[in-house]
Amino acid sequence: MGKAAGGLTTLSGRWAASSDGKDWCAQSVPLVDAWCVFGPEIREKSARVEARVIAPGQGRILSRFGVGLYGKNGVQWRTAPSRNEMELIRRGAVLARVEFAQKLGEPLHLELSMTQSGTKWEVSGRVWRDQEDRPKEALLSHRLYEEELEVPLAGQAVLTAAAFSGEAVQFTEAAVFEHPEPVPEKKKGDRSDHP
Repeated sequence: MGKAAGGLTTLSGRWAASSDGKDWCAQSVPLVDAWCVFGPEIREKSARVEARVIAPGQGRILSRFGVGLYGKNGVQWRTAPSRNEMELIRRGAVLARVEFAQKLGEPLHLELSMTQSGTKWEVSGRVWRDQEDRPKEALLSHRLYEEELEVPLAGQAVLTAAAFSGEAVQFTEAAVFEHPEPVPEKKKGDRSDHP
């Protein structure tokens, strides 16, 4: 089940919608970590969130943005352009980092997946540019154990941005799914699911 980003609930910052309601922008004033949630509440189930983001900038100043699962107490996957990295965050703490050079104003696709397996969670983050296909391998993989979590993973998908560049960060697509991997599209006439 995927849900489009219509019906966002703002948690902090100022968010504006395009006239057709399909795009959402985290405004640059006031300069805060803007947070909003969307989609159904997911409670201790495997899930995936995806978004396409455009973050204009000036000079060398780039905005920070990301996606997350299970609300503010969950996990976020975000850019860290000042360090040329992507970060995996939980409750304000950086769990893991990986090198990634973001380019000024370039549209990026972000994906965060979390898969539960017994008492552990497999977390994976992907990022790719508009002209590229979704990578088969995650850019970053991390494992969380239930005893580390302190509270159950439950909540909605998250969009977050800090418009350091002075220009709004635009989320042009966003969806959340209650399964960790994309379902392959079937080609017309494909009957592989029939005996």
